[in-house]
Amino acid sequence: MIHKLPTPSIYERHIFYVDFQQFGLQQPMYINLVRDPLEHRITGYYYMRFGRVGQNLTAYQKHRRTDEQKAQTFDECVFKKGWECSDKGPLAFLMTQFFCGHDDICMKPSQAAVEVAKENIRRHYAVVGVLEEFSSFLKVLEVVMPQFFRGAQDKWREIGRDEEDERPENG
Repeated sequence: MIHKLPTPSIYERHIFYVDFQQFGLQQPMYINLVRDPLEHRITGYYYMRFGRVGQNLTAYQKHRRTDEQKAQTFDECVFKKGWECSDKGPLAFLMTQFFCGHDDICMKPSQAAVEVAKENIRRHYAVVGVLEEFSSFLKVLEVVMPQFFRGAQDKWREIGRDEEDERPENG
């Protein structure tokens, strides 16, 4: 489907890295925006426990918990060495998988998978940004891909001002 899109195009999805060249297709320019690793783990912990309002629960979320377990904070989970927040937890390896891809080596946590992920980033990703540094990410995108992102920072600042204008005044 992706190789049938007109050029240039942007395809936005959560997707593990795909080596299009192994299928005889032109490699796209990859960009990615990730969470700070600790923030990602914390957010993932609460998401796996509670999901989003109005969303069907995942298998992890359906895991029965006592009220005390449901109320457990991420910090308490770390202190108690709970499986959900450990290095063996459900989201511990996810970021590596996104950059590593679909090869067998990428399916299980290993140093080899990390090395493949790092090489993929070096060779195939034009930009990898951190959500908590979003403004800087936009600045880089404006330079690297101006055909798509020219004026993105200005628009982002404008959106921020509009949201501030809509907030009720204190007092």
